[in-house]
Parts: sequence; C-alpha cells; structure tokens
Amino acid sequence: MEKTGISVGVSVFSLNNILDKFCQEEGFPIRGEKGEQKIRCLVIDCSGSLTVIFNIDWTWWTKDFTLAIKKAVEAEIGENPNNILFFATHTHTGIDAPKPIRDYRKNKDHWLITQMIQSIVELFRQAYNSRKPALIKVGSGIVDSISANSDEMDGDYEKNVYVIRIDDINGDMICALVNFPCHPTLSRSAYYISGDFPTAMETTVQKVYSNIPVFYINGAAGDMWPVHRRVSPDFENIPIDIYHQEKEKVDWAEVGRIGRILGLEVCKVLAELEVAGQQMSVSNCLWFYTEWEKHPSGILISEPAFITKSQKVMLTKELELTKEECDQKIKSIEQKIKQIQKEHPSPYEPRMYAPYLLRREDSGSPLFDLMSLNAGLYYWKNKRGGISKNENCVSSIANLCVIGISREVGIVCFAGEMFHETAEAIRQQSPFKITMIFGYMATPGETTNGLYYLTTESKVSLGGLHSYNQPKFEQEVACMAVKLLSDVSEEIQKTYGQ
Repeated sequence: MEKTGISVGVSVFSLNNILDKFCQEEGFPIRGEKGEQKIRCLVIDCSGSLTVIFNIDWTWWTKDFTLAIKKAVEAEIGENPNNILFFATHTHTGIDAPKPIRDYRKNKDHWLITQMIQSIVELFRQAYNSRKPALIKVGSGIVDSISANSDEMDGDYEKNVYVIRIDDINGDMICALVNFPCHPTLSRSAYYISGDFPTAMETTVQKVYSNIPVFYINGAAGDMWPVHRRVSPDFENIPIDIYHQEKEKVDWAEVGRIGRILGLEVCKVLAELEVAGQQMSVSNCLWFYTEWEKHPSGILISEPAFITKSQKVMLTKELELTKEECDQKIKSIEQKIKQIQKEHPSPYEPRMYAPYLLRREDSGSPLFDLMSLNAGLYYWKNKRGGISKNENCVSSIANLCVIGISREVGIVCFAGEMFHETAEAIRQQSPFKITMIFGYMATPGETTNGLYYLTTESKVSLGGLHSYNQPKFEQEVACMAVKLLSDVSEEIQKTYGQ
C-alpha cells in the first residue's frame, strides 16, 4: 500500500427529517423542501494529528452547541482532537439553527438538541472509522458571472473558486471541498428547507462524480452576493403578494442556474486534478516519435502537513460621537431628504430594503441620492441607539486560525464576515502559492455570530449596512493573518527542509 502520510474519513447526514419534525411541532410555517440541508464531517489524520471539520447548511454555528459537540466527540474516541473546526455555508434561505439550539443552556434537554448531538456523534463515528490513506490535490477555476460586489456597482469581487480534491490511493475521489465567497441568499424570504445554490452546486457535481460528498466552504463573502435574474418590471406595480409569488418562482430558478454554473466549473477543476502530479506530454512534431513535457493544472500535496496556529483577537471600536452629535447628523440628513423630495416629487419611498433597481445611469439622480442619504440615516440612527444604551464601544472576539496543509497551500479561517479587499490584502502578502479564506468558522465554545462584518475604511466612507458599528480592524487582522501564515510556513519548511 502506498504511504501517503495522511488518512481521511468522511460522512454526511441530511437534516431534513429533523428540521421538518421540529417545524411541524413548533407550528413554523415551513412550506416544503427545495433540496436538502446537510451536515458533513471530514476527519483528517496527518501523522497522528487529528483535524475534524464539520460543515453545516446554516447561517451560523452557536457557542454552547459547538462545545457540547466537542465534548461528545472527545468522549467517543477518548482523546482530544488537535483541531475541531465548524464551518457554516451561511445560507439565509433554509431553516437556520432552531431556537432550542440558539438557546442551548435553556433547552439542553430538548429532543432536538439530543437528537442533533446523537446524529452528529454518529456522523463523526462513521467518518472516523472510515479513515483510509488519501491523496490531497488543490486547484482553482474562474467563475465571474454569478457574484458581484454588493456595495459598489463596479467594485472588485472574487472570481476564483478553489477546489480541494481528496482521493484514495487508487485515485477514486473520497470528497471535495469547494471554497467560493458568495452569500447563499437567493430565496431568503421563502420558508423552505434548502441549502440554496450550494446544494444545487453539489447536485450538479454528483451528477458527474456519483454521490461524492461536496463541502461548500464560504469565503470572504461579506460583500459578495449573487447576481440573479430580476423579476419582470411588469410585476412591480401589482399587489405585493402577487409580486412575491413571482419573485419566489424566479429565485428558485436562479438557485438551480447559479448552482449549475458553479458546479460545472468545480467539475472542470476536479477533472483537471485527476492527473495532478502526474507526468504529462504532447506529441512533438518537430522531431517525430518524441514528446514535449507539459505540466498539469493543480497541485498534488506530496508532503501534507496540517500545521495549525490560531489567535483570538479582541476587536474594540470606540464610538467617537456623542448622542447629541449623532442627532445633528440625523437632522442634517433628514433635511436633505425633505429638500430632494420637495424639488423632485417621486413615487419612491427612500427606505432600506426597497425593491428598486438602481442602474449605472441613476448615479447622481434624485432616487440615487435619496437611497444614499437613507443609508446614512440608517447608519447614524443605529449608532445613536448604541450610545443611548450607554455603550461607548463595540467589542467582538475574532477567532483567527491558519492551517498550512503543505509548502504551497495555506488556509486562513476567520469567524466573521470578511470583505474582499481584506482577503486580497492577505493573499498579496502570504508566503503560500495558494491562500484560501475559509469564512464563518467557529471553534468549540465560540460562535461565528456576533462578530458580523470586519469592516474597512472604504466601507465606512460608503455608509450603509456594512459600516454600521463594526470594528475597523481589517488591517490589524490582515497583519495577524499574514504573521500566522508566515509562522506556519516557516514551521513547514523546518519540518520538510527548504
């Protein structure tokens, strides 16, 4: 048997039956299923160092629930894994972590929690017991039509989709990890059990590669949102319930379309990775009966490491203005809004969450100005609300973890919602050839919820949702991530030599 230095086990569990039962008991207005919501487990044993990854089709993992899972896993194997990492796909469409799980301490004896933990332990047991020698291959593709920067019409956005292919020693695929930053929010107002477009992506991949588990690991998706088909303008002036019916129909069609686009690119990369690390050639017609050497796409990890370093970062943002100063800002914005409405009567109501279509030519128009002013109004009213509660700062604990899986590939795992520009700043300074960003991570006893957006100076200057009371520490976090990447890279070099 070929020695690979690593063994891997994987297992998948569908949450549909549990979620459906809970929704029926609680009278939650569930309307059926649009695919599946799953939880996946990947166990990686690298030279006796055990890493366990749980990936769930929810928005967030919750603090006490992750700690309970850790204790159950440790009891199952009688030892402490080196790393237990929880990742959420961050889907806004399906059923999120139900209330008993969010309020774990009050409901730890609830049947839902008991059954979830039993199911997750069984999921881990299956993955742990199915470990076998494995090969890891890493590649990337380009997808530039399904996502965009949600704050700026022509803003930068992520086009790379990273794929980790894990094979057994015979070359048969065990599972795939897909890393792409985008909010799965296409039908977030519809009460269906669904994993949104990541589920459609997995279904597409499985049509080519049988029933292979596919993990969707979201990335720096704070400002990465899907580009979707808009409801026909004919429906904008009809009753709102009819509008929503048509919108729901269009959105579900878009879930499948976007999932297929992403899934097909993943299939292309997986096919390229089938020959990663192998010798390739093309016929040389200059001299007959000879061949030119060609290098395949992707990287075969010949010396897997799985060296991890982590750091907890306290992000504290002082609120710089008093309540009275916020009131002045609010009054000034309200006066500007009234003036524009007086000079340019419009049927549009300047409010957040309005279903208006803003075009490039709208820049500088009264509608555009009204919406921009209203975003500022939202920002200052919320900031004033924080001050009125005697809060003089906003604090969050960010979990920052770096995994070096080889000399060439490093992964930055972050608890909150990172923006594209921060991810790019990390990549530009990273010592690794490929640096992936895994977002929406929780470690045992910690949560992905509560940190929200790691905003940047440019987002604050724009105003609106992504600037509200968020800690402006993206430079510090980027520097910390680069330092951890460098430390991990140096340790890998010492282990395997230059």
